[in-house]
Amino acid sequence: MSARTVVARGARNRARRGQALVEFALAAPVLLMLILGMIDFARAWNVYQVITDTARQAARQCAINQEPTPLTWDQVMTTVVNPRMGNAGLDIAAANVVPLDETRTENPAVCPATRDDASPLKAITVRIEYPYELGWIGVLVRLAGGDNVVTLTTEFTMWNE
Repeated sequence: MSARTVVARGARNRARRGQALVEFALAAPVLLMLILGMIDFARAWNVYQVITDTARQAARQCAINQEPTPLTWDQVMTTVVNPRMGNAGLDIAAANVVPLDETRTENPAVCPATRDDASPLKAITVRIEYPYELGWIGVLVRLAGGDNVVTLTTEFTMWNE
């Protein structure tokens, strides 16, 4: 091998390293945004699961809670909703927790779910709306002129049997 061949090979290797650096510089922001988007989605999904479970437990307490002394809606908020959302680190004041009766109107009197023998089964629904602020991707959404707060809404229905 001549000295000229070794020099030419070294120049090609440096050029390839430069090319790889440019390709990485172009691909890295896309990969970073993809990873940060997945993290934001995972956080939002976690919050959604917490509020769904909270709505299920609150509706269940209203539906089965008959003996010996039924809980009122305020007691369900105190014993079920506030601890569950507080343990998950969610702002309880920001959440809109609404009890609905079988006609889908807001009715805190559904808990206790009293019924007489002549009445059909009553559906008890608890709806929770929670504003979720996007993290890393929210910055890009704001720069694009959008709103970085998404309202997560869930509801759960239980039958009073």
